[in-house]
Formats: sequence, C-alpha cells, structure tokens
Amino acid sequence: MTVSLARKLLCASRQAYNISLAGPVPAAPQSDCIGWIAAPTGFVYGFDRIDAVLLGETATEIIVAFRGTLPPHSPDTRQTILDWLNDCDAALVHHPNLPGLVHQGFLGTLNALWPALSPAVGALSAASPGKPVHVTGHSKGGAVADLAAMYVRNLLPATVPVMVTTFAAAKPGDANFAQAYDQIITHSVRYEFQDDVVPHIPPSDQFFTMFASVPSLAPTVQHLNHGYSPVGDLIFIDWNRTLVSDSPVLRFQRYAHLAELVVTFGYPTIIADHSIDAGSGYDSGVV
Repeated sequence: MTVSLARKLLCASRQAYNISLAGPVPAAPQSDCIGWIAAPTGFVYGFDRIDAVLLGETATEIIVAFRGTLPPHSPDTRQTILDWLNDCDAALVHHPNLPGLVHQGFLGTLNALWPALSPAVGALSAASPGKPVHVTGHSKGGAVADLAAMYVRNLLPATVPVMVTTFAAAKPGDANFAQAYDQIITHSVRYEFQDDVVPHIPPSDQFFTMFASVPSLAPTVQHLNHGYSPVGDLIFIDWNRTLVSDSPVLRFQRYAHLAELVVTFGYPTIIADHSIDAGSGYDSGVV
C-alpha cells in the first residue's frame, strides 16, 4: 500500500515522542508506515533534556521531526513542567539569522539542538545529494520545525529542496517573520484539526478581538503576547473530517466553535482535538 508523504511525516512526528536518549529512536504505533532505511537517530539537548528531534532517511526523503511538548502523562513530571514553561516563554525576540521576531522559547529549543543536528543533517544530505529534506513536528515541535527550516535552508545547497509539514503547530513568530518565511520556504503546509486550541496560540490579533470579550478567558487573554502570525498554507480538518483551505469564513467558524466550547466548559474536547495518537482526529484526517 502506498503511504502519502503527509502520513509519513505524521508518523515521524509521533515517533519523535519516543525519544528519551540520544541514539536510535524506538518505534511508535504505525511508525512502520514511514519506511526508514535504518532506525532514525534521536538528539536530546537543552535544559534538563526537554528538547528533542529525530533525523532519518527513507528511499525518497530525509526527515527531520521535532518532538512536541511532553504530554502530562510523561513519566518525568519535572521534565514535563519545564517543557510546558518553555512554551510559555512567548516573548518575541530578534535573532541575527532569522527575519522579524520569533518565539523566545521555541528559538531556545532550536538553538539547543542545532550544534549537534546541523552536521548530521549536512552529512546525510551530502550522502544523498538532491534528496528533499522534510522538516516536521507536532505542537511545539511544529513551531520549532518552522524556525528550523530557515536554518536548514541556509545550511544546504540551493539545489536541495527544503519542505515543511506541521501538525497542530503553535505560531513561531510575528508577521514580518511569516512574510519572509513564506518567500523562502515555498512549500510549507500546516495541518490543523477541529477545535484544537494550540494552532491559535500565541494568539493573532484576530484571536484577541474574539476572545477578549469571553468572561472566562478575558483575564488570561489580556496577558498574552500580541503580534504572532501563522506560516505556510493551512489544510484544516473540519468537523466532518473534510480537508479544507483557509478563508475568512472558516476563521470565523473556528473561533465561534472554540468560543462555544469554552463557555460550555468543553475542555476535554479541546484537549482531545490536539492529539496525534493512533485513532485521533489528525490520524484519521491525514490520509
């Protein structure tokens, strides 16, 4: 059976959660769909080793998959808390190698991993000249993937295609970063599902306008960082599991659905919609 590229990358993003130590990454459910030539390599760095990425190769592509935020049920509670705090480090900062302003915490994750990851990516690409490099990740991993794609593009020859596919990614930076990113990374797709709240954060100005008036959210929304923008092209998995593209009407529908869940305390649905586990909405929508 032929497996789509998007499905391979979803499975790689899921497998990235199995990284615990540097070295071969244990398989995750459905990871046999990826078609690794050899077991992918995991890299783990950063404060208390909360930053991780896997690197591997298939017959047709090189895959760089960043691990997302550790889930609440992870065995190391302290490590999980530190990872969530990293997500909250949402100040917009300048970096000399990136345009515009970017998320300070996600940038810190990338910079912790890059000294070890960059020579490995360069060597693998040199050994398979011309093979496209696909950068991917879920949640926090998707936002870091967006930033990393800019680093990878500068690292490799212009003849090597660098492409991005993310799942439930948070926003990586401001409008100036997004504009430059979309010009440089010309093949970038982000999958978002139903009422998953993570793709809405850090919030855009539209999000602030919509949710600042929701009583249960207003105190929190007013203290969030402004100025973030998404990157790449949206593929939205809607409430009927249909794939649709971005539009002003869709944005309004999504905000309205999310607002209704918030005011009716439908938080279990919001949380479940973020999962990429086998059987999840992302799993059934990405074919």
